[in-house]
Amino acid sequence: MHPEPGEGVGMEHVKSAGPSRPAARAVWTAIVAAAFLLVSAYPGNAASPAQAQADEAAQAVEKIANRTLKVLENANLDTPSRQGCLERVLSESLDLKAISNFTLGHHRSALSEEQRRTFEETFGSYVVASYARRISRRAPESVDVIASRQVTPQTAAVSTRAKKADGGNVVWTWRLLKRDGRYRIVDLQMAGVSLAVTYRSKIGATLASEGFDSVLSELRMHLDDGTAMRVEQIALFQLLGLNPGTIAERVALSKD
Repeated sequence: MHPEPGEGVGMEHVKSAGPSRPAARAVWTAIVAAAFLLVSAYPGNAASPAQAQADEAAQAVEKIANRTLKVLENANLDTPSRQGCLERVLSESLDLKAISNFTLGHHRSALSEEQRRTFEETFGSYVVASYARRISRRAPESVDVIASRQVTPQTAAVSTRAKKADGGNVVWTWRLLKRDGRYRIVDLQMAGVSLAVTYRSKIGATLASEGFDSVLSELRMHLDDGTAMRVEQIALFQLLGLNPGTIAERVALSKD
């Protein structure tokens, strides 16, 4: 999955992240397509330049993880200060332009330049604030790189093992895009879950049924309330190895 404008990576028919069976099949197909592109583009005997790019991407993920954990371990920071520090780390680490373009998908061509710019700013602020809140509440104790590979000349995939507070582990795949000489994150995936596909499905469905203004209104509401889209919350819970179907986690979900 290459989150550049006009590239659908087999996900043009994803309309909703809701519970209906056709929609669920569409989302799953999208994730499988993205995962297929992730692995099929990687040669089994990568040349040295390709491995060098993969190593560079792995170092970028390690740096991001270390910066994040350093903020969380700083006992001198109060909650607002910690949130602000996390948002700065995320703003520098995420390729918000690429994520925004991928999220809009084919709807992007129907928007004016001003609308695209407004969406990128609003959606970017939403993503950064939402991630920062989630990380501050449910961050893993450690994140270790276990594999990395170059996917295209500009993209790489880095697999990590995250240790949870309860002693369990979850394995994540980070998708990174190299632009302006450095790698930034464009997606976080594990089996059956992709944050990029989740955003694209939810926002694409709203754009199709209610229009651009409704998308902006919803994002701004979540920014003002300090909340997140429910489909995003569920995806993040799954990425953290939690079961949002249990009573305890449903309570926690409603509070986030």
